Amino acid sequence: MASTTLRISRVAPDFDLEKNLCFRPFLLFPHDVPKIGVRFMTMNARMIVTLELTQKAAGKPVTISANRELGPAARAMISSRLAYCTGAREDLSEAHSLCRKDPVLSKYIHDIQGLRLFSAFNDFEGLLCILCSHMVSFNQYKKMIQRVYDAYGGAFPEPSDVLMNPNALDECGLGYRGDYVINAAKKFEKGFVINDVREVHGVGEYSENIFRLFQMRDYASFYEDSLTARIAKDYYGTDAAGLKQLWGRKWCGLLEVFAQKFINDQKPA
Repeated sequence: MASTTLRISRVAPDFDLEKNLCFRPFLLFPHDVPKIGVRFMTMNARMIVTLELTQKAAGKPVTISANRELGPAARAMISSRLAYCTGAREDLSEAHSLCRKDPVLSKYIHDIQGLRLFSAFNDFEGLLCILCSHMVSFNQYKKMIQRVYDAYGGAFPEPSDVLMNPNALDECGLGYRGDYVINAAKKFEKGFVINDVREVHGVGEYSENIFRLFQMRDYASFYEDSLTARIAKDYYGTDAAGLKQLWGRKWCGLLEVFAQKFINDQKPA
């Protein structure tokens, strides 16, 4: 079978794909390896294209290997979309400067540099993952989305896939979250405007802020939970609102993720 090789060029000097994978990113790669299946429509049929990302070293271009021959439009779309999803071209120097001045995050600046938040390949996929993360641990969430990904043929389902085969969700251990996913699929099939994400059943203020932070890359989106409240109290002597004010509106959501990851959450494998 023919294949295609693409590149993400003009990568930010600190972007480090391997370091990001080491910290098990929330979205994009369901199995914690830099590979994902995406669905494409051709003139004759729908197909799944497997994309694998590699990078020789931090700051170097990212190579995307596709297992099928792709036309110019598909190649351009994939390169552009994965540059967005990985944040490979983002300049986070201003956020890093805030971390260096922070009494807690400054201790982790070496690990923070090179990291990005990863977005899902499309908005429905991102919302599906966020709905699956409702009221579960990170490991439980990972298992659920891996089962969804595998149940639909090695790629996240489109809304139409969910509606044509909703029973596949029953075998994925989603519980009540399956109804949320089906409801979201119905919304997307009707031309849902993503700015109105709160209209989706199961999405409240917390989930909306997570969606805007991780999927829309709005680093001003700050989500308040018990972990952030505890970090604020134990490490900063304040509350969540105090942390938001300390970090500033532009980057507070991103710094919150860094704080959770390095103070309390996951360590490198």
